Amino acid sequence: MGDVAYEIVEAKRWHCGRLARAICWERWLAFIEGGFRPHDQLVQVFEISAIRRTALIDGAPVAMWGVTGTLLSREGGGWLSLTKAAMAHPFALAREVRAQLAEISATRQIRIGVAQDDSAAVRFATFFGFKREGEPLRLPDSGLWMVPMRFGG
Repeated sequence: MGDVAYEIVEAKRWHCGRLARAICWERWLAFIEGGFRPHDQLVQVFEISAIRRTALIDGAPVAMWGVTGTLLSREGGGWLSLTKAAMAHPFALAREVRAQLAEISATRQIRIGVAQDDSAAVRFATFFGFKREGEPLRLPDSGLWMVPMRFGG
């Protein structure tokens, strides 16, 4: 990304495993503490997403994102998974995230939930223009508090 050649492709299911094994250790621990398995979560959102893309560097998946719902939906749930390889190129990552958000939000509103305790993730979402929407919600199974946010619309 940026000073490195990357390519955006339609995401494939096998990318979920590669990404789950390569996500940042801190994020992996956050998944586990929340009662989630990173690979299972990625597969679940991948399967219910009409929009799903992967960034490749030298043919290896380094980032994956999408929006749940159908192609005709006016809103959907956004998701993003990054590896350290993707985060090693912050300016290119920021440009690509902005471009993808602009493209996707032209036809739909994107809603996300960000772990309240993950201040870096909340700042990341806010930096890209997501707005808080209501009070934090507690997930019943894990007890994790999520900040609802939206983009577009």
